[in-house]
Amino acid sequence: MAPQEMDKSTPSPVLRYLNAQETALSRRRIWRLGLTPLMLVVDIAEFLRRRTRIFCECRLQQTDFGCRAQVARKLKPAGKHSDGRTVEGAFDILVISERLCVLASALDPDAHYYGPRLLADYAYPLAKRPFLTSIGLCRLLGAMATKNDWEATALDAMGYDRQTLQFRRDMKRQAVDEAFAEMSQQRRQVHQVKTSFHDGSMPEALTASFNRYAEAIVYRGAVGAAFRDFLLPAVGEVCSQSMAYDVQQMPRPSAQEMVQLVFADEVFSGHDDMKELGKAVQKGEGLSVTAIHLNPYLQAQVLDFFTGAAVELLVMDDRTISLIPRLGDCRSALGRIAETVFYYFGEAEVRRGKLVAV
Repeated sequence: MAPQEMDKSTPSPVLRYLNAQETALSRRRIWRLGLTPLMLVVDIAEFLRRRTRIFCECRLQQTDFGCRAQVARKLKPAGKHSDGRTVEGAFDILVISERLCVLASALDPDAHYYGPRLLADYAYPLAKRPFLTSIGLCRLLGAMATKNDWEATALDAMGYDRQTLQFRRDMKRQAVDEAFAEMSQQRRQVHQVKTSFHDGSMPEALTASFNRYAEAIVYRGAVGAAFRDFLLPAVGEVCSQSMAYDVQQMPRPSAQEMVQLVFADEVFSGHDDMKELGKAVQKGEGLSVTAIHLNPYLQAQVLDFFTGAAVELLVMDDRTISLIPRLGDCRSALGRIAETVFYYFGEAEVRRGKLVAV
C-alpha cells in the first residue's frame, strides 16, 4: 500500500490518539513516545493471542484505536537483582489497517525494552518489522524536513562497522546528510539517528530518534508529523521493495528466478571476506548457515528455522550475492537474509535474475 493511501485510511481514533499524545508531551505528562510499526501476516487478534505468550502476564483492553496491553515479565537473577525482578507496564497497539499496526509506548527505556520492544522482536513470522537501508533512512528524514520546511540536525548518530562488528556513536551536531556521509566514509552504516527539526520561527518543531526499523521515538514536538511523514512513508517504501523477494521455487531450472544483492564496490576480494559474510548471515535470529564451498567461491545453505525454508547462497564474483530458493516458501526468508546482510555486512542493490538463461 502506498504511503498516501495509508495516510488517508488512517482511522480517526488513531489520529485523535496521536494528537492527545502530542499534547501530553508538550505538557510533560509523558517524556517520550515510541512508535514501532509491525507489518502483519495474520490478523491482529491471532498475532496478539500467539505472541503475547512471551509475557508471564498480559491483559488486553479493547479501545477505539485498537487495544491497550498491560504486561509483566519475570527476569532471571542478574547483577544487583539476585532474586530476579519483574518488569511491568502498559502500552498501546494502534490498528492502522488489516496488515499494519503500531506499538505506541510512553514507558521508560527499561520497561519499553521488556514490553513493546520484546513483542516486536518476537513478532516474526506472524508479523514483520520494516527494515530500511541506511540510505533510505537518510532520504526519508530529508524528505520530511523538506515537506515541512524544516532544517534537520543530527544530535546522536549510531553506525555499525562490519569489520570491527561494533557500533560507533557520533554526537557532533551537524546536518543529517553530513552525519550519514561521514559514517559512509568510515565504511559504517547509520542504524539510528536522533534528530532535531527546526525552522526560523519555531526553534524545535520535532526532536526524535529514528532507526532502520522505521521506528520513531519522539521526545518533543510534532508526533503527528513523525507518524505521517516518516513512519507511513517508510512502511510504504518497504512494502514496495518487498516485491523484489517474491521468488518461488520452480521445477525447471530455466524458469527459476533468484535474488541478487549487488554491491557498488568489490567487497569479496578473498576467502576472509566470504567467511565474514557467512558470519554476518549467521547473526540473523533463526538463520543457520552451512558452507559447502568457501574457496575460491562461496556456496552455502541458509535455513530459516522460523519458516522451514532453505535458500542457497552463492558468491561467484567480487561484488554479487545470489540467493536461490531451494525448499519451502522462501519469500520471507529471502527478505530476512538480505536484511541481515544489509545490517551486519553492508548495503547493496536488490535485483531479480534468472538462474539459467533461456
